[in-house]
Amino acid sequence: MRRCPRAPFGLGAALGRAIQGRERFLAGLGIPREPREQRKHALERLERFDVCRKVAAEHGATALPEPAPGMRGRMLACGQSAAGAPLVCVVDQANRRVVVLQLPADARALVGRPVTLGRDPTGRLVIRH
Repeated sequence: MRRCPRAPFGLGAALGRAIQGRERFLAGLGIPREPREQRKHALERLERFDVCRKVAAEHGATALPEPAPGMRGRMLACGQSAAGAPLVCVVDQANRRVVVLQLPADARALVGRPVTLGRDPTGRLVIRH
């Protein structure tokens, strides 16, 4: 990507300070500067975990950053990410825990139903009814 130089005064200087401030903030969160795709995924995980903490508080449960192996619970819609992707939470009432996931297209019919979360041999998330 080709970058245009910014003026060292006025709007260019203000933009430079804003970008530096954003970089310091993200570094404080432990978000890597590069590669960009890794940064994007880290921000998405933080966003989902923030939603998860709110949902967990509503249900009196523990928020999980990632699904626990063999986690079972009811899958419920819980809004959209900042990028517009649908989010779902799986509420495990038996163990009082919650996880928030981006809804896979092939799992839309499972919203509102009991599910079990797992991983396939490649580590990819699998949602079973």
